[in-house]
Amino acid sequence: MDILNLMQEDRKQRQEIVLANQQLARQFCEKHNLDRVELDFDGSGDSGMIDDVRYILKGGKEADLHKEPAKHIGVEYNYVKNKSTRTLVEKEGTANDLFEEVGYNALQARYAGWEINEGAFGTIFVNHDGSGRIEYNQRIESTEYSESDF
Repeated sequence: MDILNLMQEDRKQRQEIVLANQQLARQFCEKHNLDRVELDFDGSGDSGMIDDVRYILKGGKEADLHKEPAKHIGVEYNYVKNKSTRTLVEKEGTANDLFEEVGYNALQARYAGWEINEGAFGTIFVNHDGSGRIEYNQRIESTEYSESDF
């Protein structure tokens, strides 16, 4: 399998994780009367992270639900005789675990390499119905050539 096929398979698997968590995100938002969840991300120099998670109630106020118990779907990898298998499993955790699972996988599925070199930054929005949007800003290094005689 070549690298392009591997990247395509990775995107597909990450999208499966996002889809598996959308219903859990919707249920969490309904239970806590949330309009949306906002996740700020920033990456560069071959590393990146979600810096902040904000829980926005219907009406616009922010709620502190970071440590609220929430289930999420994650991946369990098994290696047997040099062969890797993966299984989606339900895990216990916090609201941050749920929404970061959605955020990291949605980001990597659409913008693989967002953390490499100059990287990228932005905000991931998870709406009350589980759907979402990524506002993405790619940092680009450029050079400008000039010459002059003296």
